Amino acid sequence: MRIKKVLNNNAFITHNDDHQEMIVIGKAIAYGKHFNDTVDESKVYKMFTPH
Repeated sequence: MRIKKVLNNNAFITHNDDHQEMIVIGKAIAYGKHFNDTVDESKVYKMFTPH
């Protein structure tokens, strides 16, 4: 999972396989991360997708 935009230390925006934006939340999941960095999926608490 790659970061497209960091919202804060606990949330970021990414894209799923269908190229839809997703908001991903997890404790300190985006701490010290930048655009296009990979994220450990075991830290994911919730994912929100539009429909």
